[in-house]
Amino acid sequence: MQARLNYINALGELAQQKGWPVISIRQVYKGWYTNLLVRLLGGGLGAKGSDGLKMDPRITIEPDLDLVKSKSDAFGEPALSEFLRDHEIDHLIMTGLDGNACVKNTTIGALNRGYRVELCDPAILAQNQKAWKLLKEALQEMGAAVSWNIVENEANLITEKDPA
Repeated sequence: MQARLNYINALGELAQQKGWPVISIRQVYKGWYTNLLVRLLGGGLGAKGSDGLKMDPRITIEPDLDLVKSKSDAFGEPALSEFLRDHEIDHLIMTGLDGNACVKNTTIGALNRGYRVELCDPAILAQNQKAWKLLKEALQEMGAAVSWNIVENEANLITEKDPA
């Protein structure tokens, strides 16, 4: 877990150095029944009236957009598409929790809208690792790329350009 959080932070730092916007996405549940279950079983985290699922305090990067969503596909919130359009973004690097739910659904939403999607494997957490492995393969078949060393590759490119 800590290694994945460290990678998310390193990727966020790289994004800031490169001028790539960073988007955080948090979940808030809608519907009375779902909110009742979330309040009873989840301590209210993500329930209507809460601040949504909070970012892990170990994530150190400040996002350019902090989006609160109510559906597992973040494209259900028009603000995401507007932000991407306004910033002329066509390539998304995906990180987060859970690879089997929100990351998967937002990836599919992005692919369906014509975005190039890169799943940053060391920065994606999944409750069920076996299911995540199968989902990654399915997402690759749909057109998503899977990367394992974005931060290291960029560091190597910088070193090659400036060997000092």
